[in-house]
Amino acid sequence: MVSFRTIAAALAGLASFSQQALAHSTQRNPLKYVTILEDAVFHSPSQHCHALSHFDLTFSLHDKQQNIRLALEPNHDILHSTLEVNYMGGDGKIHTTETVDRSEHRVFRGKAFVRPEGRPDDWRHAGWARITVHRDGADPIFEGAFRLDDDHHRIQTGANYHARKHREDPDAPSRQNPGEYMVVWRDSDIIEYWTDKEDLKKKREIFGRSSCNSDSLDFNNDYKIVDARDPEPLQSVSSNSLFGRSIFGRQSIDGSTGNNGAGINLVSTIGQTAGCPSTRKIALLGVATDCTYTAAFNSTQAVRQNIIDVINAASEVT
Repeated sequence: MVSFRTIAAALAGLASFSQQALAHSTQRNPLKYVTILEDAVFHSPSQHCHALSHFDLTFSLHDKQQNIRLALEPNHDILHSTLEVNYMGGDGKIHTTETVDRSEHRVFRGKAFVRPEGRPDDWRHAGWARITVHRDGADPIFEGAFRLDDDHHRIQTGANYHARKHREDPDAPSRQNPGEYMVVWRDSDIIEYWTDKEDLKKKREIFGRSSCNSDSLDFNNDYKIVDARDPEPLQSVSSNSLFGRSIFGRQSIDGSTGNNGAGINLVSTIGQTAGCPSTRKIALLGVATDCTYTAAFNSTQAVRQNIIDVINAASEVT
């Protein structure tokens, strides 16, 4: 197991692993479209950058039909000067500890701009950007995320895209070396309604009719009346079932409409800052990977870089 200690100013996921626990992750729906990132240029001296650089990055998407500019600066919220990587053995004991040099990781944040067709000098601010640079120069490689007009875009190397793609995702346009190009997909490219029959079959084999493994806990035996129903597609569920049971299913237990029965109306407090911190706060974040996750990468350095990229991309809370 590999564990990371770092500091982030935003939200990230935390997962724990144990031999006694069963878990099943939910994969996103497949994509209907992906595009290749082209014409990437670092607008900096000699097209190079370091961990403290401020620069613009331009590229094109959709067969050069859309031009993007990212104005980037170092993201100091992600990596702390005391970042450590601990390598844990099967006995649960740490056998190796490494200190990570902040200057080795080029993680950036900034703003995203789009250029309207036919207006070469008119860049419109359209959202935010988070980028991790793997290679600079005349032929750069980077990963990350950016947002254009409420549509999140994800940048992955060809190798990472193919290694982690949904089995129904389209293949990226043919390129000789998947480590030498970048794939971009958007939230709007995800198929909205999708039923993976193989995935449902696996869930039934693992959990029976339970949609959540916590149903097997002794405490939840008191609430078998709200046990899992058939995992049918949302579009096939009647409105009466959807609004009468799925959303407000806990009425059969405590008479409330969810939210732990609190029933608190928070509309009147929207926009109020009373009680909020007056100084900036940061959160200490720990990330652990198990052997299965680590084995999906070619090296521990690749694992480390992937985790930093994921946290950097997730550091924009909107």
